Amino acid sequence: ERYYLQLEELPGGSFPDAARRRIALRRGLAQAEGLGQRQRYREAAELLESLRHHYPREADVWAASSEVRAQLGQGSIALEYAEQGLRLAPTSDRLHLARARALAKLGRYQEAQRALAAAQEYVDPSQLARVAEELERTRARADRERWNQEGRLDLVYLSLAEEYQRAPGDADTLKSIGYLYLRTQQYPEARHFFERAARRAPNDPDARLGLAYALRGEGD
Repeated sequence: ERYYLQLEELPGGSFPDAARRRIALRRGLAQAEGLGQRQRYREAAELLESLRHHYPREADVWAASSEVRAQLGQGSIALEYAEQGLRLAPTSDRLHLARARALAKLGRYQEAQRALAAAQEYVDPSQLARVAEELERTRARADRERWNQEGRLDLVYLSLAEEYQRAPGDADTLKSIGYLYLRTQQYPEARHFFERAARRAPNDPDARLGLAYALRGEGD
């Protein structure tokens, strides 16, 4: 995708209109991908809305739109876009995975698992395994949110310990551990995990905010 970002403006008549249109599409998708990598999801969503208007039958546009909406926590829209894309491209591996992610975002984990099972025909097994693990982590995060609200911090701690063993460098996990330590007023430990999270995801405002709270708790 990044190749299309480097293309200079083509002189008039150099390529057929269809080719120029395809290049513009790929350039737009690459820009949206770059925004997503910098966690600028709202900007990516706005760009993808424009692309959907101009390229309503492009499966990759629907898939990218679904993925970004899931990142924004808009599970219903993410699911709608994935299913619309699948009507256009029923064998698209990316769209099948987007649909499973959207269902998980909505808390419909059994349906998400069934969606993954149905995708086996189209998705590489290693990729399928990665997404299955991702969905399990989504479910675990939802459980932790519920336990936090119920004050069951022992279950939150055990869940995060398991998550940390699986992915010790994951920014979301590091951030969640930091917030757990904040809640129990263990400020040096919270600062340690927020600093690690901020190094992993420097554009994450929650990591920076948590670090500020930890430093204030320490008296710095």
